[in-house]
Amino acid sequence: QTADWLRSPDRARAFISKFGSNVMLATKPFPILVEYVPICLNIDNSSALRDIECKNALPIGTIKSARWIKPIERRSPQQRRAHLALEIMKPSDANHAIKEGLVVLRPRCSACKLLPEPIRCMKCQSFEGSHFTRDCTKPDDTCSTCAGNHRTKECESTSLDQCRCTNCRKAGHAAWDQECPVYLEKARQYQSHIADAHYRFYPEKEDPLTWE
Repeated sequence: QTADWLRSPDRARAFISKFGSNVMLATKPFPILVEYVPICLNIDNSSALRDIECKNALPIGTIKSARWIKPIERRSPQQRRAHLALEIMKPSDANHAIKEGLVVLRPRCSACKLLPEPIRCMKCQSFEGSHFTRDCTKPDDTCSTCAGNHRTKECESTSLDQCRCTNCRKAGHAAWDQECPVYLEKARQYQSHIADAHYRFYPEKEDPLTWE
């Protein structure tokens, strides 16, 4: 209950002010995925996030951060919309967005709970062992786009036909593609250990409707 009370931006600021400027309050955000957002949205501009809050009657400071799911450099020339990840400060506001969607610029975009993803090493691209680049034992880099023996940022592949996934060994998609069958299976296994993963909403004690 105390944690929920402190998730209010105004209450958090008031609480911190009592302890001096060197105190920082860490609260767990509630990530959501907003689908088919116009890519003209400038997520690096904080006023754009405040505008989303305003248009959806959310308290200022509700959105902690925003990031595009797919890196901008991987967009196709014709692409006009993309999926956006938002970190929301309170479960009730995240659940409201999941239920009603969010107005972003003009359109209302659907939203869903964003579950943690399995760890993929940025060096060898493998999900095995849930290890990071610094702990990778493979001697050489593997490209996440074409499966070649070079760093991903050095890849010269420019089309889907040149993509090859090093995990499932199939052409036509990259290791970072979330439709890859290996990724989907690893995600299923990873998320099976998360207590509320099968709920549509973030469960709130005082709201039984979120227990579905």
